[in-house]
Amino acid sequence: MKLSEAKKELERLDNNLEYQLKQKEILFRKTQPGAVDTTKENVQGGKREDKYLNYVETLEEKKINEEIDKIYAQRKNLENWLNNELKIMGKYNELEQLVKYYKEEVQITDKWTGRVRGLTWEEIGKKIHYSSVWCRKVYKLYKMKRDIN
Repeated sequence: MKLSEAKKELERLDNNLEYQLKQKEILFRKTQPGAVDTTKENVQGGKREDKYLNYVETLEEKKINEEIDKIYAQRKNLENWLNNELKIMGKYNELEQLVKYYKEEVQITDKWTGRVRGLTWEEIGKKIHYSSVWCRKVYKLYKMKRDIN
């Protein structure tokens, strides 16, 4: 997984978490009483409630809570992976990091076709003032060190 993919996944999880929290808030509002109308006559006795509706709402709330817990666990796992990956990147020298950054993270729009694409080895070499062959070799060594296919 690339760092950019991890960032997108983290944003997707945040969006899903926000949705689930909003659903929980809507469910909570359904269970709250509305405004009290004091013009109606008072009636003695207990409050009216639909026990089946309360049962269904608690089941929905349990399902939402489970989904929220799952999202929190995924976010924590992804954040830990990102932190570890950044620590690993810190072990390599600056040029290796630049080659990796330009190859995996930078996306440009091709002026002729209008497509989004990654940088070529020649473009990377020009940016860091090294040959494209050297950049390719450094990237290959980086990938072998990281044991990523």
